[in-house]
Amino acid sequence: MNSRTSRVALAVMLLSALVFLAPAVFGADKEIEQAQRLTTFAQKGPAALLEYIRETGESAPLIYSQWYVDRLAAKNPKKAQTEQARREFGRVVLQSLEDIAPTLRSPADAQTRQEAATMLLDLADWFGEQPGYGNALLFSRLQDLATVPLAYLIADLSYPETNLVAMTARLVEFPDEVKRNAQVLNIEAPEPIFDVPSTAKSSVGVWKVMERAKIADSVVNPLERAWHRKVTDIRKWQKEHGKQSGLPEGKRQRDAVPEAWAFFVDDEYGAEAPKPFTTLNQWDGKYHRRLFLGLGGHNISDVKAFLLFRQKVGRFPTDPPSWWKPGDGAFPTPTIAAFREAWTPFRSEYDVQYAPASRVYDAIQSNSFYDEDTRKAKYQESVREANEALKEHKEAPAR
Repeated sequence: MNSRTSRVALAVMLLSALVFLAPAVFGADKEIEQAQRLTTFAQKGPAALLEYIRETGESAPLIYSQWYVDRLAAKNPKKAQTEQARREFGRVVLQSLEDIAPTLRSPADAQTRQEAATMLLDLADWFGEQPGYGNALLFSRLQDLATVPLAYLIADLSYPETNLVAMTARLVEFPDEVKRNAQVLNIEAPEPIFDVPSTAKSSVGVWKVMERAKIADSVVNPLERAWHRKVTDIRKWQKEHGKQSGLPEGKRQRDAVPEAWAFFVDDEYGAEAPKPFTTLNQWDGKYHRRLFLGLGGHNISDVKAFLLFRQKVGRFPTDPPSWWKPGDGAFPTPTIAAFREAWTPFRSEYDVQYAPASRVYDAIQSNSFYDEDTRKAKYQESVREANEALKEHKEAPAR
């Protein structure tokens, strides 16, 4: 073969390779453009993002954890670039939710609150279409935020109960939330070991303590056992190799264990965890264990209890019964005592749902029914202020 023929053959081979690779490269670029386009609308706020989604019918991207994307970058940099763009989209969405959180408690008419709750629930459903780690965090954050306008609507006895029933039915409570997360764990783990038994939806017995315990046992415990079997292997390996013993935690220990076990070592939960431990602050962290412990707080169960109280009692009493006296340790506020008295006919079937219901009602009256992340931020701020006051007191000259 002469040199000219060799050059032609080489050119043909290179052209063929480019044609073969082009769909994959262009496909990746298209996915990055999609993520960037979604990010642009997310920067305008959740309402603008939802409007764009409704107009285009665009599907939600699957958003992996930062830990997963960092590992992917070593094997497939182009794919990792796509996933990083999707993660940036998720971060912008979380920031937009931080921005609107205070407005959800602002004075508003029922229609405005209904629109806010529906928007948040619709976005939660959209993100929940995909079993991604980031999707799970966003789903939980959006659902928790939706409880704020819902709580105010439940407190408004003139607002139609049928609407409330429909909207609260969309809230996914623990442990149903955990069942959704099993697939997320299997996607990011080295192998699919998180097998959740098929169980009926728990809403049937949602207010019955024993029923809830049985469902939690069948849903959560299998995931926890699967996780801790691997952690036990890690601790055995640590002992055999003279490494630091105890519950493996943090990036240093994760990097020290064999590759196959790295998934089972989360970032620090204690003093080294981000403060406050909000969804936005933990966005880049690795906290896979939380997927089967439950991502959300107690807002969903409390709001459902609040609605149940309204359905059964039909009003929100505040005048305490005659047996109540200030300083009562069991019923510290008049509202708790009044709710408890009104709940007496229903307690044998529904247990003590008056307690969370009264808690929500008191918070609504004081305009302090917070979403979980706002509650964490306010608590952290109170801790900071208390520490500063203590420091000033210690440094003050003695008189």
